[in-house]
Amino acid sequence: MNTTQKHQQARSLPIRPIVIYCLLVLAQTAWCGQVDPGKIDLILRDITFVKTIPHDSSTQSVADHGLLSVVANAQTRQLSAGTGIKDWDKKNPKWKPIYDHIRADIEKDLPNLPADAAAAYAESSRCENGKCYVQEIASNLQPADVDAILAYFDTPEGKRFQAFQQQISSIVTSGLLSLVPPSLGLTEAKKLIIGQDSQAESTPLSAEQSHSFLRMLLLSILFQSTKATALTGKSGKQDVQDDGLVFSLELGAAMNMNKTKLADLDLQYRNDLPSFETFTEADASRHFIEAMGIAGAKSASRTRLALAGLQGIANKHQQEWRVLFKADLSQ
Repeated sequence: MNTTQKHQQARSLPIRPIVIYCLLVLAQTAWCGQVDPGKIDLILRDITFVKTIPHDSSTQSVADHGLLSVVANAQTRQLSAGTGIKDWDKKNPKWKPIYDHIRADIEKDLPNLPADAAAAYAESSRCENGKCYVQEIASNLQPADVDAILAYFDTPEGKRFQAFQQQISSIVTSGLLSLVPPSLGLTEAKKLIIGQDSQAESTPLSAEQSHSFLRMLLLSILFQSTKATALTGKSGKQDVQDDGLVFSLELGAAMNMNKTKLADLDLQYRNDLPSFETFTEADASRHFIEAMGIAGAKSASRTRLALAGLQGIANKHQQEWRVLFKADLSQ
């Protein structure tokens, strides 16, 4: 690989973390569907931490503002790389004019996208805010599966399961967010979800703690469904291995950054874990996770293809954007 290729690769958006992050957002923002949408939405909201964060949080940026905004934001942010500028963000008065310029340049070139990327981008735009996600889940489920899950949620044990899932999904997501590059501009989301753990840097985990914490993290429906997404439709062994590394890093980060929270959850739910495991291994739960994986794989495929097309457009403009950036800063 020559120097030019290396620089171009360094400037390219890290597509894999963005795709995975999009899927996590979709699992929290799917509000409509054709087949029994109310029941599907209810299940999704009851097993994720959407109830515990403001809807206008920047964790919603991908779903609410679309891929074009994500790419334009990332391209604007990375202009400061290597300059030593510390305050290059949306609070800087020069940010918005440059962001608007970059976004307009990308939008102007959308008709030049390759046919496959154009189709993926159009489909991604149509499916923003989770519009397709619930439909695709519903199309791969039987009503009996959904009813069985909701019936369990109505039991005392089921209500504890929901509370556990909302907390553990927040921890799992914090692990993923720690892997998301700064170019996505999710600083506030990281602060909101990751927070501070007084034991994160100091207290090492014992073997028993590691085992207990990992057991809880692996019970996360959000984690299981995202893993199912990665495995759905995979034909290349290397791809599966790559995703496995991402998930291992995610779990490791989630564990190390949330020692206090996980210790509290262990005390609160230790006696419930066997029954929680029984429920997640039941047919209805497995079918729901598989359906989430299928829906997520469709979303990941179109997102990955659309992002690659948008990145191709961005690569053509990066030099002129750097010139614009330097000129604006000198004024």
